[in-house]
Amino acid sequence: LEREEKTLEMSADGKGVEVQRYKGLGEMNPEQLWETTLNPENRILKQVNIENAGEADRIFSMLMG
Repeated sequence: LEREEKTLEMSADGKGVEVQRYKGLGEMNPEQLWETTLNPENRILKQVNIENAGEADRIFSMLMG
């Protein structure tokens, strides 16, 4: 519901919304890859600390299959 409200809000502002889904970064064209992933002005790097490696592995396996 929140996503739908945000989509309507952006559409009303004239910004427009375009949703694309990719299985991997290799499916993106170079311009999209630069803007969404590689451009240092648009990306945020976060450090992740793992306190329980076994639990992290279990959750990662569950999410990734």
